[in-house]
Amino acid sequence: MTTTKREWLLAGLDGCGWFAALPADAAQDIRRSVGETTTDWLRPWIGLVGVAVDSHYLLEEEPYAALLVQFARASYGAFAPARVTITPGADAARLTFSVGARRYELELPPEPDEIPPAFYDTVNRAMKESGSPLRFIRIHQLNWGAVPGFALALPSAYKAAVK
Repeated sequence: MTTTKREWLLAGLDGCGWFAALPADAAQDIRRSVGETTTDWLRPWIGLVGVAVDSHYLLEEEPYAALLVQFARASYGAFAPARVTITPGADAARLTFSVGARRYELELPPEPDEIPPAFYDTVNRAMKESGSPLRFIRIHQLNWGAVPGFALALPSAYKAAVK
């Protein structure tokens, strides 16, 4: 029996528990995306990327808030920020948001060209503190250079997948 690249990759992801904690619609979308990207056999994991921090968010009036929305959409409900505010300043922009009853606050560069790791860490901390086992995990070696990409997964599934 011949196995396609897609079948082989999806079986490996199933075996490491990649889809176990994902909402059903997230798992379905990721399975479809993996199927569409397995033509790039050198980097088949590109289909796992749910958020690519490309320049699209920079076109928005509030780039940090727009990027937060991208992560919220890609989380399928695991990350639901509310009461998002941006307070601009000469030396820093202050981003505040709430998830559940918890408030999160970050000081970020006034120019959002390069997003600091604290932004991504705070998204993941908010997910953890709201009870979600899922995290956004940075996927390296993508086709689009230095633009970071993130996959929604259980950290244990990611560790099993990269072994």
